[in-house]
Amino acid sequence: MRHGFEPPNEGAQVKAFFPASAGGFFEFPKYVIDGFSYTIRPDMLMITFEQSDAKRLSNAELIAARLLRTLSHTPITGVGHNFEFRDPQPSANYFNRFTEATRDLLDQMPEGWSAGATTLSVSIKNKDGDVFCNIARTSDAGTIIVKFNFHHPVTSAEQAVKVLDGNGYSRMVDNLGLAQTIIKGAYGNGD
Repeated sequence: MRHGFEPPNEGAQVKAFFPASAGGFFEFPKYVIDGFSYTIRPDMLMITFEQSDAKRLSNAELIAARLLRTLSHTPITGVGHNFEFRDPQPSANYFNRFTEATRDLLDQMPEGWSAGATTLSVSIKNKDGDVFCNIARTSDAGTIIVKFNFHHPVTSAEQAVKVLDGNGYSRMVDNLGLAQTIIKGAYGNGD
């Protein structure tokens, strides 16, 4: 609260969610403050939110940058902007992409087998090779899910802050716009 928010929101309520685990699986606690969810793991700080308006995206970057400036000794290996799009009722012709991508394998299966879930993944890098757009498309139970990860490999908190500040890098709202453009071009739907 003291380092992420400006001005510090000392009166804000913090909700903590500690997932109950069955069978020995461990999930990390999630903290909700001012409409943002934070999950802190040994390998990652994940900031999430349900609404993806420009102000909320910018605030998430500002909060993360402030934390990294304060914790500048934190080992960093990357900064990612992640987005997920779901279409529970896609047009039938979009499923052909998944069918064609698995046809060579399905043709080798014994009679009676059919495709269940199919995931197609690609990693595309920008011209400078310092940003990777990882896209995973999944067809499962009549739904198409497309996940984007704009990955910025960095090695220090200082480099990570440059990404978060948009210093030579696209801001999160710009990457969301690019993801929506790609979705609209490939599937005719940018929502």
